[in-house]
Amino acid sequence: MLPSLRLYSTWLQVNHQTLVNQHAGTALSVLIKQLWQTYANTLSLLAATFSMENVPTLDYLLEEDDDTLGFRPFTQVNRTTATNWKDEQRGERDHVHPNEEVLARIHFLLEDGKQLCLKEVALFLPL
Repeated sequence: MLPSLRLYSTWLQVNHQTLVNQHAGTALSVLIKQLWQTYANTLSLLAATFSMENVPTLDYLLEEDDDTLGFRPFTQVNRTTATNWKDEQRGERDHVHPNEEVLARIHFLLEDGKQLCLKEVALFLPL
């Protein structure tokens, strides 16, 4: 489920501006508010369970990152996930244990949440 959550999280980053610019009081704005609340609750639970300082990052692409390479809508947020994607010398033997990949996915989700929070704060800062 974590790979899919990461894709949704990336989609939320890409579409953040569109989602926050909906007219208040419409049926769509209510659904969007529920979406943000569910997303925030999920990330809060992950953050309460896993400390970002203790969760590893990886120096290779996870499967879901590899699948989205070249997908233009995600280009703007696929910043650090493209690490070593051209490294053809890297083989399966260089991959970490699947449990560590799960922890890295959690780290990426928490980082996405942090970036989205920073975007929200920026919306309310005076020009």
